[in-house]
Amino acid sequence: MFRFLADSRLRGKSYLESEVTPRYPFGFGLSYTSFQYANLTVTPCMMGADEEAIVSVDVTNVGDCVGAEVIQLYITDCLSTSLNI
Repeated sequence: MFRFLADSRLRGKSYLESEVTPRYPFGFGLSYTSFQYANLTVTPCMMGADEEAIVSVDVTNVGDCVGAEVIQLYITDCLSTSLNI
């Protein structure tokens, strides 16, 4: 069940059906400070299926306010294949 909102931009549509777009893109991160990333290392840089890697990075708050940062890492297997099981 979807709740219908009375906002004039929605005109009786559910949120999923509306033409309203977010003010900020996903992951924009409204913060009152800035962070600097440095010295990213991945060891080893290539690994097999059963191997582990150690990833490290230095994160420094370079802004004027205290803040917290969430580090996200996205990886992909460049040689993977799809399996139909």
